[in-house]
Amino acid sequence: METELVSIVMPTYNRGNVIEKAIDSVINQTYSNWELFIVDDASLDNTKEVVSNYINEDSRIQFISNTINKGANACRNQGAAIAHGEYIAFIDSDNQWYPDKLLKQVEVLNTNSSNTDFVYSKEKVINEESIKIIPQKAYSPEELMRILPHKNVVDTSTVMITKTCFNLVGGFDEMMPRLQDWELFFRTVVVYGYKGVCINEVLNTNILQENSISKDDKKYVDAIFYMLKKHNSYFSDADLISQIINSTIGEEEYLLLRVREVYSNDLSVMASILEKVIYTLQNKQRQFELLYRWQLKDKNEFYKEIKNKDIAIYGLGKWGELLYRDLKGLSAHVVFGIDREAEQFHDLPVKTACTDFFDIEVIIISVIDGASEIEKMLRPKCTGEILLLEDLIKTKK
Repeated sequence: METELVSIVMPTYNRGNVIEKAIDSVINQTYSNWELFIVDDASLDNTKEVVSNYINEDSRIQFISNTINKGANACRNQGAAIAHGEYIAFIDSDNQWYPDKLLKQVEVLNTNSSNTDFVYSKEKVINEESIKIIPQKAYSPEELMRILPHKNVVDTSTVMITKTCFNLVGGFDEMMPRLQDWELFFRTVVVYGYKGVCINEVLNTNILQENSISKDDKKYVDAIFYMLKKHNSYFSDADLISQIINSTIGEEEYLLLRVREVYSNDLSVMASILEKVIYTLQNKQRQFELLYRWQLKDKNEFYKEIKNKDIAIYGLGKWGELLYRDLKGLSAHVVFGIDREAEQFHDLPVKTACTDFFDIEVIIISVIDGASEIEKMLRPKCTGEILLLEDLIKTKK
């Protein structure tokens, strides 16, 4: 029986062109005991007209219209404040749920009500360049506690949370310019100690729009500094700021400006941060140069000696993705991937480095930093060739 009412909050701003698919994905849920609050943040397009068609046909859907733009976090909190359900789920108006999303998450919360405060899932993230599954693995609650100080793996549109937990941690921080989901679930798990469970399935599709806040790198920089200020005792300043460099393009000058602003009264901290920043920038430049050289290669010539062999790819991040595309384009026989975290990669089986690889002819290490150490670790486990992608790029014509 569908006894638990799920309150769904959908913030929206100028998404009249895509919101129908998001609403349809809610209506098409196999779990039907829900209410949907669409909170419009003073849209200037036809969002209201699009939504009105649904309101007239389904009494479970309500439309709240703001007269001034408050931001997505304020809209989420606004919807959650009038929620009647014991469970709250969020969906952005450019996302689409899989049909069993609510059903599977309600089952988890009902079954583990004493030790689970929220449940999330994997999602398919689509932009103009790639399709990714995030997170790559289903983290245990203990792993989630360890990983959230370093990166976010919980997307808002994949979450169902108890209303009690959401209210006790204080909801979304309306001052966060970006990374709102990271701050909320970092606070929920690391600061307050609540537990989240990951369903090891893709239950949401996240289609990044051209004007998405997720593409605003200056807001990303500001969000990291806000996190550092709010939760300073939990973070390494230098490590987190290095993450900014690895996750943004072309905002290094703005980053250095913010470093000088924030740490002007603590020159020793500023010096250690700048040292890490310089190292990270140099490493990033080295990787850009490698990528440029790689893309100029004749692919048939580059892979000539290995493309007819059984190949495994070690490291399934951005370099592994590019390597896989090259090899598949040449119809090479890629047998499996090797990775510490990823549990799935396209249609390949994924193994961990704990395994022996005596049945493979070639392992290509696509990781750039630390590749030599990885080669030493793999050598006793493999009788075939072990090649470093960086060496191939540098030596092959």
